[in-house]
Amino acid sequence: MTGPCALCGQETELHDSHIIPSFVFRWLKESSATGFLRFRPELNKRVQDGLRVSLLCTACEQRFGRWEKRFSEDIFALLNHGKAARFSYGSWLSKFCVSVSRRGLTFLRKDNLAHFSPAMIEAADSALAMWRSYLLEESPNPGKHQQHMLLLDVVDKHTFSEIPPNLNRYILRSVDIDAACTSKEAFIYSKMGRVVVVGFIHMASPRQWQGSLIHVSHGAIGSQTYTLPDYFGRYLFERARRSDGFYKNISPRQADRISRDYRENMDKAVASETWKALDQDVKLVGCSKAFGNESEGDQRNGS
Repeated sequence: MTGPCALCGQETELHDSHIIPSFVFRWLKESSATGFLRFRPELNKRVQDGLRVSLLCTACEQRFGRWEKRFSEDIFALLNHGKAARFSYGSWLSKFCVSVSRRGLTFLRKDNLAHFSPAMIEAADSALAMWRSYLLEESPNPGKHQQHMLLLDVVDKHTFSEIPPNLNRYILRSVDIDAACTSKEAFIYSKMGRVVVVGFIHMASPRQWQGSLIHVSHGAIGSQTYTLPDYFGRYLFERARRSDGFYKNISPRQADRISRDYRENMDKAVASETWKALDQDVKLVGCSKAFGNESEGDQRNGS
């Protein structure tokens, strides 16, 4: 497809670009019980890759690819293999986060911001412009549109009266993207397994977000305590419940197919990260609640 590149604006042949980087989906398949993925709204259809849209020119695709490679090798792979818990980073991590946030917001800006007020829509357009300038090295930083990253881990105990029955499957195995807002703040939420990138469209209370800011030049993440606003915890729970609800809509035929695949590949299934995440939910909420949602094994929220 020919058109203007969503980053540099050049009129050229466009790549089918991943909104969430492709290495995330390779990991998800390789570590799953069945080797397949399912997306809404077609949950009854197996797929091999994540969402792709005609978006970037060759030069901008390669630009993003360099940052994705660094993140995949220096943080993502080590985190998911349990080889490190704390990571030092350079300026490439800020660029990676902004590239993910901008792709997500570009994709959602057209039809998925109906819940945003006019002021928040204006802030979204400001964020897109500032992030573009930063990625093209026309600006030294993303300005007030900060990038925050959370490295999540297993939830093995809680003090809440009610939690999603798929909470660990969501935390450990889901890929999700959303444009969220309160009356005062708005952000683009990009979840890649245990990694969450929060790109702020409008940030009202920076002091409520401690330990998660990605600095422009260098820093370290992991093995730290985050201080986050209460609404963000509720938001995570709601995203997990939403994921749980999607998979209850899988057809009986597809549910039988999934069960058959598990039985025929039981050794692979039991050794998979999917099964381990399910086991953590069983320990957290009990067997009956955890098995109330039987799915392909990977909680998938991506659009």
